[in-house]
Amino acid sequence: AQLWQLLPLAFAASFISPVWRGAEYRGDLDAFLGNEHTFVLAVQKLIYCFEGINATPVEPGAPSAIEMSTEKFLAAGSAVLLHMRQNETDPMWREFPIRAMMILMEKFVATAPHTKRSTLEKYLPYPVI
Repeated sequence: AQLWQLLPLAFAASFISPVWRGAEYRGDLDAFLGNEHTFVLAVQKLIYCFEGINATPVEPGAPSAIEMSTEKFLAAGSAVLLHMRQNETDPMWREFPIRAMMILMEKFVATAPHTKRSTLEKYLPYPVI
């Protein structure tokens, strides 16, 4: 596999970065005070750029490379966040704004033109958020 194909997994792994520790989400602003919410846009644009450069025609009805990469990010990111949520009382995860980070996954889907809410729902059920 080419290195850029691992990009969605690297983005998902970034959820465990210390940058998120203590990040403060403000519901009234629908944003993180340290602008961590811009992560969603960066992930989308980089996936689109890398997959768009290397795009090959697909059969009608088949998922595009962009759709497959965004789904890979949603699957891996959801797995990371669900693990964190399941262990949120552990000192390792206690300072992470896990629920707000899950909202970021929702924002990713809401603003990504090649992704549907049902795709995220497979990996991160709405009642969990």
